[in-house]
Parts: sequence; structure tokens; C-alpha cells
Amino acid sequence: MLIEKVFYEVVHNFLTAGIILGAFIFGQIVAKNYKPKWKSCVWAFWWILVLSAVVWATYGTGYEDIDPLFGYVEEQVEEIEIKGLKVYTNQPPSLEIKRNEFGLKTFFTLLLPALYGIKRFDKNLGISIFGRKII
Repeated sequence: MLIEKVFYEVVHNFLTAGIILGAFIFGQIVAKNYKPKWKSCVWAFWWILVLSAVVWATYGTGYEDIDPLFGYVEEQVEEIEIKGLKVYTNQPPSLEIKRNEFGLKTFFTLLLPALYGIKRFDKNLGISIFGRKII
């Protein structure tokens, strides 16, 4: 096993943990701003749905000489012109399933910790992790 591969996997796991922790804190912030829990859940669901839709829509696309935001550059390239701007899509039709899976994975990876953060929010303690107030 290459040491670089192990290093990049460790960095990836730390970033994933940071994103999950951020979603948990986001849920507590939403619970602090919207008092009934059902309203907090609706707002968290809405914002995470919008973010996941943006990630899903930009998976595998890039503009001219810029690398794609998400996904990998494939060898099959289609050129589409939208309002005079040339957009290159790098997703062959066979990878549409990967795009949908990535969007759903992003949605649930963010939604579940956010809903748990809403559930765990204590108005007396404020925004906290492991019972310690952070904000």
C-alpha cells in the first residue's frame, strides 16, 4: 500500500468528519433560530435540499478550461452552448447513475446529522458538542 494513498484517505476521512460535525452544528443553529422543532426540521431540510441540488447539478461539469466542481473528467466530452457560453459536460450517459447516487449521498450525509443536531439542541445550554457550550 502506498503511503500517499493512505495519507489521502486519512485526510478524506477527516474532511468527512468535519462536514458531518458542521451539519450537526448547522442543525443546532437552525433549532436556535426557529423555535418549534418542526419548523427547524423544515428549514434544515430545505437548505440541505438546495445545497444537494447544486452539488447534483454541477457533478461532472466544467466551463471551458476550468476543472469540474465535483466528479471526474471523463474522456467523452459534449459541448453545449447556453446564452453564448460554451459549457462542456464530461459525464457520459452511462455515469448518470453515479451523479444521482452522489446527490443522494450528499443529501443524506448532511440531513441526518442536522436533524440529530435539532433533536439534541438544548435552549438552556445553547449550541454545544458533547454537553459543552461552543457558541
